[in-house]
Amino acid sequence: MIPDQEYSRSVRHADRAVQKECIEAGMSEVLVKPFEAASLFAAIERCLGQV
Repeated sequence: MIPDQEYSRSVRHADRAVQKECIEAGMSEVLVKPFEAASLFAAIERCLGQV
């Protein structure tokens, strides 16, 4: 059995509708560019915490 994988995406100019579509498609995180390094690290920590 293959374990669930975490998917992340970084996008430019994403509004809430695009973010919602990404989450509904199965992505765990959506980072909107430009983003702060702290946001990236927090997203990584959240994904790693779910493994």
